[in-house]
Amino acid sequence: MAHKFYEDTALPKLVADFGSLELSPVDGTLTDFMHTRGLQMRSLGSVVELADKLPHVQSLCIHEMIVRAFKHILQAVIATVDDIEEMAGSVVSCLNVLLGSLPGEAVDSDLANTVSLKHKWLEIFLLKRFGWKWKDEVSSDLRKFSVLRGLCHKWGAGAGAADMLPSELLSPLQVVGVLRLGKRTLKSTAASSTTDKLKASNFPASLLRIGSWECISRYEGDLVAKCYYAKHKLVWEVLEGGLKSKIEIQWSDITALKATCPENGPGTLDVVLARQPLFFRETNPQPRKHALWQATWILLVDKQVLHK
Repeated sequence: MAHKFYEDTALPKLVADFGSLELSPVDGTLTDFMHTRGLQMRSLGSVVELADKLPHVQSLCIHEMIVRAFKHILQAVIATVDDIEEMAGSVVSCLNVLLGSLPGEAVDSDLANTVSLKHKWLEIFLLKRFGWKWKDEVSSDLRKFSVLRGLCHKWGAGAGAADMLPSELLSPLQVVGVLRLGKRTLKSTAASSTTDKLKASNFPASLLRIGSWECISRYEGDLVAKCYYAKHKLVWEVLEGGLKSKIEIQWSDITALKATCPENGPGTLDVVLARQPLFFRETNPQPRKHALWQATWILLVDKQVLHK
């Protein structure tokens, strides 16, 4: 019964909301939209088939599936590196195999076999993991920079690939940072359990300004900033009319921070983002229970509309 509801109602409703623009997915938000509705990422293949009239949604789903597939290969490569000095070179070699293109002439047979094996593995993985069969036309529409950005986001690798053509290869000098330090860090349960125990820090705020829009706190608790260390998120919660709204910012999306802390008077924090944050609205609040959040594409505060 639950499986039938999931396949016949929940997934089609998600696609219908994408089509009506009630939800507007972009790179990095698709996962949050699906998780908020209790949908598994294994259903991405089904979403692709249902969204036959929404090519932009299909493209996002396909790129997300490819990123998740390549993530397993990158994970295996990083786990085999014992010397941190060799980390950048190993990551670069892996990314070049995954995202590089064959030269137009004088192709080495071993390289051609490697590329063929990569495509075959990818087809099998997508079919078994997501129930989606690879289509040849996808190759011409594949945005390699989008896949690279997704891999860097999931594995903490920063790639300085500015002014590069999609067919060009990365060099070790263009990998500017790797946060996951080999298999010892990846397999360290002690370190991860310590991070999970970190609690969020709450900071009462008096003013939140985004462009020309602003929200002013009139009573204590109306406006609260929260820093989630384990989840790597910065969150603003706004209480208005008995219901909360919140803005979620991923740490990886922050490109610049400026904190001003005067001795006398309130401090300020300026945040510059690489992409738009996520907006949520509280639904069906219950006493002494955790808030339930519904993703939304606008945030209503004091009868003003803040668009993404």
